[in-house]
Amino acid sequence: RDLNMGLSKERADSVKNYLVEKFHFPSTRMRTIGNGPDHPLDDNGTPEGREKNRRTDIKVYPNPAKQ
Repeated sequence: RDLNMGLSKERADSVKNYLVEKFHFPSTRMRTIGNGPDHPLDDNGTPEGREKNRRTDIKVYPNPAKQ
């Protein structure tokens, strides 16, 4: 579980860094959290399910001062 949580967080951070570098989004307006095995979209018992669960959800906040 610890390894999966670390990988999930790294995946989310990589996507955030890409958005910051490529599109100049302010990093302060994004937060990343690793979903890991805690929030699957599909069954991890199939290759297709595991592929769907390797995802990144990023929320962009319109006003960081109110967070």
